[in-house]
Amino acid sequence: MRVCVFAGAGGTSSLVVDAESIGAALAATGAYVVYGGSNKGVMGGLARGVLGADGHLTGVLPAKLAALKHYPPSVSVLEVTPDMPTRKAHFWECDAFLCLPGGAGTLDELAEIWCLQKLGYTTPKPIVIYNGAGFWDALKLLVQDMVRHGMMPQERADMLTFVDRIDQVVPALMAKQPEAQPAHEAIG
Repeated sequence: MRVCVFAGAGGTSSLVVDAESIGAALAATGAYVVYGGSNKGVMGGLARGVLGADGHLTGVLPAKLAALKHYPPSVSVLEVTPDMPTRKAHFWECDAFLCLPGGAGTLDELAEIWCLQKLGYTTPKPIVIYNGAGFWDALKLLVQDMVRHGMMPQERADMLTFVDRIDQVVPALMAKQPEAQPAHEAIG
């Protein structure tokens, strides 16, 4: 299974530690983890967790960000794209999506995959949001308000699975896993 993880390049030490534990848990399942490529913040914690557990980690960076060299030197595969839309196209090929704490970029990626699935541009795939420390509580309330005010049906809100504990992440990704997808070969 290829799991795309959205996460920020900042974050408190507790969020970074959570991301490291989640990375190790994903590696333990044999998942191929695809992420934004940074070694900083929550993304860096995820990378250390995956690589520390001998997992497979693919970082996908647009050239402008790759030039900063903020990626782990031991990343399994580093894909450099010309721009952000091409970067995201690599993400959308994954089998499941996990959203960790992050900023505007993380929120953008989450909203886009949710919208693409809603409109039928991609096949339905699990979208799990790790709400450790209540980080995404406001988003959870916003989604509920969207339903309450008639902006979307409950089925659309149900496309997102919020989990509050690290031990709930992998089961949530697996519980919502659609039919097996063809094997993926790293691009690069």
